[in-house]
Order: sequence, then C-alpha cells, then structure tokens
Amino acid sequence: MGESERVIAARGLRCPMPLLYAKRALAEAAPGDVFELIGTDVASIADIERFVRRSGGDFAMVKQLDDYYRIRIAAEQPQPK
Repeated sequence: MGESERVIAARGLRCPMPLLYAKRALAEAAPGDVFELIGTDVASIADIERFVRRSGGDFAMVKQLDDYYRIRIAAEQPQPK
C-alpha cells in the first residue's frame, strides 16, 4: 500500500480533458496512491468529484487560488482481509 504523490497538470485544459486525466490516473493507480490535479476549468470540478467518488476513491478540494485550483485525489483503499 504505497502512497505515491503525483501531480497532474491540467492548467489551460477545458472539460472534459481534466476529467480524462483524472480517469487515466485512477486507472493506473495502485490502491492508496494519492495524486493532485492542478487545473483552471472550474466546470470540471464537479465531474471529477462525481467520478472519483463513484470509483471508490477519495476527493478533496485542496486549494482554490486566483487562477487555478488544486484537487487531491486518492485511489480506492485496499479492503482488509
């Protein structure tokens, strides 16, 4: 259960690209992996949150700055045996 911190650059990209970047990162992530998506398209935040939660991941808005936002996303945690 390694926690690798990754940054996904989505600045300047419009929906659906930030969502597609988040989907790809979750598909490639190991359980418990954490990454941060940095983007500028505020409209994509709700789509990313919905997708991450439906996928069993953890979504947390980290910071909204003047011209961009940072979202922390964690892949689904492994189930205890």
